Amino acid sequence: MLISIIVPLHNQAAYIIECLESVAAQTYTNWECIIVNDGSTDNSEDVVNQWITHTAPSSNYQLISIPNSGVSMARNKGISLAKGAFIVALDGDDTLHKNYIAACVAAWKQNTEAQLVYTNIQEFGTRQRIVDCKPFNLKLLAKECPFCCGAMYSKLLWINCGGYDTNLQAGLEDWEFWINTLKNGALVVKATDTYYCYRIKEVSRNLSFNANQRLEIYNYISAKHSQFFAEYLGGSLMYYKMWLDADAKNKMVQRFLPTEILKQLRKWLGN
Repeated sequence: MLISIIVPLHNQAAYIIECLESVAAQTYTNWECIIVNDGSTDNSEDVVNQWITHTAPSSNYQLISIPNSGVSMARNKGISLAKGAFIVALDGDDTLHKNYIAACVAAWKQNTEAQLVYTNIQEFGTRQRIVDCKPFNLKLLAKECPFCCGAMYSKLLWINCGGYDTNLQAGLEDWEFWINTLKNGALVVKATDTYYCYRIKEVSRNLSFNANQRLEIYNYISAKHSQFFAEYLGGSLMYYKMWLDADAKNKMVQRFLPTEILKQLRKWLGN
């Protein structure tokens, strides 16, 4: 079974070779790797071209370039070209444990009705730890992103949901994609004894967006999947997250409560 590994690439020249070397080291060998250069302004494209030419078995790799459009568009472009029945989305600064694909395929073979296989996460970089991903269920999916972007999933899931949402430029596109693909029912299984290796950096896109951006994203996802959140959270995602995120809570109170009510509340609370 061919597995298509999709690598969106934007200004990751410092990390992309480590990423691609982890793909080359896979014990499962029936894969293709499509790297989508998403308008990099550093020398990422040259680094990848040189590595493929001089180091890698080039028949397994395909490098394409698109104008900078964001990670969702880059993934969608790569997946549209994928020949495999299953997809692994691997970010250009992350890596895969050497038996990652093998373990995911083995878990799928134990239940071929499964449409998604996920694993635990090994964080590395500025923070090092193992994240034990919880058993999957839809209530968990409504509360949080239950696994990383690199879970192996059927290409049919991507086709049926219309792909990654390109409106989500600031972040959380992975979570929204899992909601979109899984909310109506799909068998999900977990592979053990392997990891998706997620790099933690001092500066990253997911760490850099502020409370206003988080609020806008929660609002967007909440509205798009309102029926799902009503069923599994009893209401809006935005209100659920408000009580978990102090900054977002303050922004939401300021934005949505009428001024006079807000003044009275502050008076009662001594603020």
